[in-house]
Amino acid sequence: MTLDPNELRVQRFTATDTDVVRACQALRYRVYHHELGLDTPDMDHQLGLDVERRDPTCDFLVARDRAGQVLGCVRLQVDRPPSFYAEDEFELTDPFWSSQRFAEGARFVVEPALRDSVVPIALFSAFRDACRAEGIKQLLSVAIVSGALQDRRRLAGLVRFLLPRVKLAAQRARPAAGYELPLSDRDELAATEPTTDVPPMLRLLASGRTTLCSAPAYCRRFGTFNFLLVTRL
Repeated sequence: MTLDPNELRVQRFTATDTDVVRACQALRYRVYHHELGLDTPDMDHQLGLDVERRDPTCDFLVARDRAGQVLGCVRLQVDRPPSFYAEDEFELTDPFWSSQRFAEGARFVVEPALRDSVVPIALFSAFRDACRAEGIKQLLSVAIVSGALQDRRRLAGLVRFLLPRVKLAAQRARPAAGYELPLSDRDELAATEPTTDVPPMLRLLASGRTTLCSAPAYCRRFGTFNFLLVTRL
């Protein structure tokens, strides 16, 4: 798929914009179910939609072409009604979480053929601008990366990729019950090269403006290594 950057439009929609939200949920379904093989209660297989329970309380940043085709999207949740998606997988135990306002970015997906295009960057820029318009300076996100629980090399490679690029404040949270994961030890890290197979969201966020706020978690439903991140916008 090719894309003329001049044809790209990124807009913010509310949950009441039903047609656009359904198109986002359909793209999420194709990515999460068909591409990644995930099969969870969120999946409506009859309609081909990924419908997460927080969708009705969130906005959506959506990248579309001139014809209106959804090329990528990310969900925007401001503050904490009823809870952040991150709280399904991490216990936010530190006073840090109640001392500041956050916006959470979740369900970030881009059409596979466009992941190396301007679409991910345009989505992130629009998300950042939407947060700033709300007076929010901190982005909360859970970056997920597919991998088998027993694939210690995969985990070590991801940690090796992240640690030189982000700040570390792992005491701010911990994996929730059922999401715990044995940590990579020094020998595993030393014997493993940083991975180059990094999803676009994690690659975008891995910078000096981002802090890793917990040890990695593992989602057995999705089959993913999960990293809790906070990024200054």
